[in-house]
Amino acid sequence: MATDAKAQEEKRSFPHKYEDILKDFGASNDSSSPAKVPSKVKYPGIFDQPKKKRYWVDREGNNCFVLYARALTITFGEDDRYWRWNPVYAASSVYVDAAELLDVLSLEVKGDFETAYLTPGTVYEVSYIIMMKDPKYGWEDKVEFSVTPPQNLQIVPRNSTLDLRTKGRWWSYVRVAEFTTSPGQSGRMYFMLRQTVGKWKKGLVIKGVDITPK
Repeated sequence: MATDAKAQEEKRSFPHKYEDILKDFGASNDSSSPAKVPSKVKYPGIFDQPKKKRYWVDREGNNCFVLYARALTITFGEDDRYWRWNPVYAASSVYVDAAELLDVLSLEVKGDFETAYLTPGTVYEVSYIIMMKDPKYGWEDKVEFSVTPPQNLQIVPRNSTLDLRTKGRWWSYVRVAEFTTSPGQSGRMYFMLRQTVGKWKKGLVIKGVDITPK
């Protein structure tokens, strides 16, 4: 019985869905005991092979994620008349691609995430990581942020706006929603940044979407 209890305690010591996440990220894994959980999942964590997303475990043992701009769907994102892709620092000497808006009328940036990977019983926030770069124009009209959860997840939306004062080398976290996960949580969560009316726009730089505990 003592051996069984120890085995159950070790099982609880692993990060939530640890093996599934590493498989999704294409990373190696030794899960014979919690002591062998690779230190690389501690902050700053690991990147998937195309460097589109990052995973780490915080000090409380909660799973944390960033989906970088290459993991998002950006309208006209591959047209160099409207968007430019630039390498920016992410973590641990790793650089990722950020999307810089050159000039566009219809702005739409969206993505999705599997909520089963999030640690149960944890309050999470969803935030866009952005920067406003000079010269900038066309931001007089409101930009819409939205998060659509799976049916078994309740979210609290936040009234968020782009911080036009944020520029240069400083990233701003625009928090758009928060929610509490539960045991057995699953289903995809969808999020979007959009402004399809208004003026031609320039100056927005998108690094990615942050999904981390509050």
